[in-house]
Amino acid sequence: MKKITSLLTLGLGIVFGINAQTFVNTSSENKNVLLEEFTGIYCGYCPDGHKMAKDLADANSGDVFLINIHTGNYANPNAGDPDFTTSYGASIASQASVSSYPAGSVNRNVYTGGKMAMSRSYWDQYATQVMGEASYVNVAAQSSIDLNTRVLTINVEAYYTSSSAAASNMLNVALLQNNIAGPQSGGATYNPSQILANGDYNHMHMLRHLITGQWGESIDTTASGTFISRTYTYTVPNDLNGVVYNLMDLEVLVFVAEGNDNVISANKSSMSYITPPGQSIVDLGASTNMSVSSMCTYSVTPEVTINNEGSVAVDTFDVSYSLNGGSTVSETIYSSLAPGASTTHQFASISTSGGPNELTFDVKVENYFSYL
Repeated sequence: MKKITSLLTLGLGIVFGINAQTFVNTSSENKNVLLEEFTGIYCGYCPDGHKMAKDLADANSGDVFLINIHTGNYANPNAGDPDFTTSYGASIASQASVSSYPAGSVNRNVYTGGKMAMSRSYWDQYATQVMGEASYVNVAAQSSIDLNTRVLTINVEAYYTSSSAAASNMLNVALLQNNIAGPQSGGATYNPSQILANGDYNHMHMLRHLITGQWGESIDTTASGTFISRTYTYTVPNDLNGVVYNLMDLEVLVFVAEGNDNVISANKSSMSYITPPGQSIVDLGASTNMSVSSMCTYSVTPEVTINNEGSVAVDTFDVSYSLNGGSTVSETIYSSLAPGASTTHQFASISTSGGPNELTFDVKVENYFSYL
């Protein structure tokens, strides 16, 4: 988990800046895929769509990019439930002619049934088709977030390797957020890996804002050899519809379209963080090698491995476990853990029921300041 921690031994915070030189590829490429999935927290089959989309993106890393758009009746929250909708989703869904959920559009093109929105069973087929087509424009972005001011800066570049038939194109910048906990019908059945320890569903790639507006900003020169460079800034608010923006979980996608539809190509922005003086990003992860069989006895020794996945050494951290959702047992570890290093910690043996048992682990940096 990424946390912002005060490190007294450092005189200055670590600042990651954006490389100012050209970073977009100027060689011809095939199109990348933008898969927009229309979803909602009361849609029982939507988690199956989430899983299929993730599998597609994982199998085509760097070529397939996902946006989950919460819109329509399945997304309108009942009292007490979170509102994951945006002011943009309804128009995108209307253009796609969404009539059932989950539905998705591939690069905002009409491929089946006379409309953009299609069943999840077609996503792989048409995504593969798109990735085999030449793109006349490449697009890339580099972003940074100032964790003190909450200002997000996005540098976007596009390069036309050949001319567009359209006199103008539209440049789009979408702000997404990952790891948003909330309710989800069908989650445990169709996508159990996204169920959190507290029973909530872990929502990913959720559309939060379109920085360039509903349909993007115009690119008026689309001839071969044209280079476009634009910079956008956006002060991220504390929340949208009461749903908190966690700055560490934001994701930026950029894409070029011919008008409101026909996305030519898309890409994910890199993301770096500007930390306040005297503070640095600490990213620790917890994992275990405990076998399933070891959890079916009358006694077990909880064991967790802590991985330093960040760029700063950590010398004090807390590890904890919970057995079958019960009370948390926590211990503080005083041991230097360099970037990329790991250490394994064993707790005292505990008695169990002898049947199937579940252990959950966590790791935290003490005295941290969390920037949401």
